[in-house]
Amino acid sequence: MLIHLRRINPLEFRPPNRSSLKLFSTLLQNPSPHPKTQTQNPTKTLTKPQLKALVLSQYSHGNFSNLLSNVIALPHVLLTACQNLTTPQPNNALNSPDSQSLLDSVSRRFDIEEMGRELCEDRFDVEGCCVTMVPSRKKGENLVLPNLKLKVLIEAIRMVLEIVYDERFLTFSYSYGGRVGMGRHTAIRYLKNSVENPSWWFSVTFDREKFDDRHVNKLCLFIEEKIKDGFFIGIIKRLFECEVVGIELGGCYLGRGFPQESGLSSILINIYLNGFDKEIQDMRLRKSQENPKFESEELVSMSRMFYKPVKMFVVRYLDEILVITSGSKMLTMDLKNWALKYLEGSLELKVDKMKTAIHSAVSENISFLGMELQAVPPSVLHPPMTGESNEGKEERWEWHRKLTAGDFLSLRHIRDQLPQELVEAYDKFQEQVDKYLSPVQARKALEKEERRMEEEEEQLVRKAVKMAGFTNSMGRPRPIKLLIALEDTDIIKWYAGVGRRWLDFFCCCHNFKMVKIVVTYHLRFSCILTLAEKHESTKLEAIKHYTKDLKVSDLNGNEEVYFPTEREVKMMGDQNLSDPRPVDGALSLALIQNRLNVNPSVEEKWVSGMGAIHESLNRKCLPLCSDHINDLYTGENHPARH
Repeated sequence: MLIHLRRINPLEFRPPNRSSLKLFSTLLQNPSPHPKTQTQNPTKTLTKPQLKALVLSQYSHGNFSNLLSNVIALPHVLLTACQNLTTPQPNNALNSPDSQSLLDSVSRRFDIEEMGRELCEDRFDVEGCCVTMVPSRKKGENLVLPNLKLKVLIEAIRMVLEIVYDERFLTFSYSYGGRVGMGRHTAIRYLKNSVENPSWWFSVTFDREKFDDRHVNKLCLFIEEKIKDGFFIGIIKRLFECEVVGIELGGCYLGRGFPQESGLSSILINIYLNGFDKEIQDMRLRKSQENPKFESEELVSMSRMFYKPVKMFVVRYLDEILVITSGSKMLTMDLKNWALKYLEGSLELKVDKMKTAIHSAVSENISFLGMELQAVPPSVLHPPMTGESNEGKEERWEWHRKLTAGDFLSLRHIRDQLPQELVEAYDKFQEQVDKYLSPVQARKALEKEERRMEEEEEQLVRKAVKMAGFTNSMGRPRPIKLLIALEDTDIIKWYAGVGRRWLDFFCCCHNFKMVKIVVTYHLRFSCILTLAEKHESTKLEAIKHYTKDLKVSDLNGNEEVYFPTEREVKMMGDQNLSDPRPVDGALSLALIQNRLNVNPSVEEKWVSGMGAIHESLNRKCLPLCSDHINDLYTGENHPARH
């Protein structure tokens, strides 16, 4: 159905009421922002409502102030950031009962109260908290990573920015990525359920470019529109200067779950593009008002005329922007020209004009979010009022009968007396009648086209699996010898992580059935063959030992299953789209990507659906705890933890 849009008033932040202030006076005993005065009280983590009330207490006259000294520097806030880095918690369960044990663990690494004083007094040494990873090749690019202390600060800043901005971002049908409940699947759900009668579309493609001083200064100006805090802005600038936080558009730098990712990147991109979002939304509202919505009764009375209102649909996922229109190509060109002018002029970003091309939404595919999108023609998705009813079929048969039956031009002795051009024109006309009006012919042509498309898609999926190294040249599962050095359980976890990632990422695609086959058969038996290769046994012996479900036993002899079972895979589909974690990367695929020797800077050589870790980490031995090792293999990585 058509979307009814209405203007939303700007969100107004109000200071917390007396009960909220009383909550914090009880919690902190002393409302003084300086952490030094709170040492006599036990430091506890904050719940999300408590943290939100604390941030909003710094709101006055349309702006936030003193967020660094009065919020971020508080030991309670820093300890909450530590907890976020330790274990992902449910939305309203941040106040863990073991706050003291968490504080003891943190205190063995650094003094959280001293860190707060350093922030308040502008003595925090950002540069001294950075670790530089040097690549093996001379002209390679360094990777700057934060130590634990700086990582806590980055997470605390992210938490505060999320409270300040998330409700100010457009909350429907536009801005996705890096936001709770507004991830990739939510964007796909919007495209599936809300876009109607698309005619033209284009995706904005940026040239590969890192944020430089111009962009950082502009970003800070945007932040200063809402946050009046010089110390806070200074910390943001220092993070960019030290390269411990970076934004690179048009590349694979923003892959979620990779070591090079900063927890601040996503929300900073959303802040930078927020002005663009609002301009687009205003244009959509104006276009909606110019093309009012009709009730179904009004449509019926319009002499069977098909009413197609001009609509605009825009989806942005971080730096990926997809624009769809149901109007003319000229309208779409004007919209594209405006978007490029704003992005290149107001935001000083470089757009690849060749790749930012307009395509037919009905007959051409377009790439977005690592997938190929193709719109269903309106005649199929929303047929005329006769629809697929018996009345509609009978009407088609009637027209077909009138145009084909009893025509004297089909008689040979008549045809021989007529000009050849007239006969050929008649024959071509009859071919078109049979093609478009004969239900039998139309159904056969549709089935043939569907089979052809399924075969093409199957070949593409099989090619991707082969490039990833799971199958041989014949398309059959093969072992991956690089994994043989791992423990059996870790091998199975690694395969399980790859499989679950693919199932999660592609569950919204119409060819998801092929992905299910790949995971259930190709990945499963590649894992079995890898285990057989490791133990110098046959495939049948490996199946007998581990079963097809790839069961393993823990130290207590209890059976565990990590790889998705056939029944589990069978039940998966797009009916249960969700965004449980803002993690889209494929860190566990780094082994394969590295084995293929793929240069991440050469887009033509990318393996679809894969990313790559930074070159400076290639062949580096990094100590990991058991939790991180498990996350690495299973793919259950939390972006803040890696």
